[in-house]
Amino acid sequence: MDEYAEDELEKANDALSDARKLRDVGGTDEAVINRLYYACFHAAQSVLHTRGFDPTTHGGVLTLFGREIVSEGDATGDDGRFLNELQSYRLSADYEHTGIEADIDEFSSERRNKSTI
Repeated sequence: MDEYAEDELEKANDALSDARKLRDVGGTDEAVINRLYYACFHAAQSVLHTRGFDPTTHGGVLTLFGREIVSEGDATGDDGRFLNELQSYRLSADYEHTGIEADIDEFSSERRNKSTI
């Protein structure tokens, strides 16, 4: 693995650790979702980079992850949906004033064993 991919994976692990710490101390759902999304985003960036891709947008990462990783069978459809769901929740948390319409504890625990990190 090259240095860029390793750095992205380190960022992914740091963000996942942040999410766990936030949840443990009663952090907001919005903060936990943000860190979970970036954990998966950076992990996807790492995998894509090892395959020769260098997406420049969040949408590019999601699209390429689905097309190049999920479609090739190197991640499950559930993994791809999880990444897309996290992006949707993060966008809601960051830009809408209605809150997140999901049980974040249930959402994260259901997926805990399915993480691509």
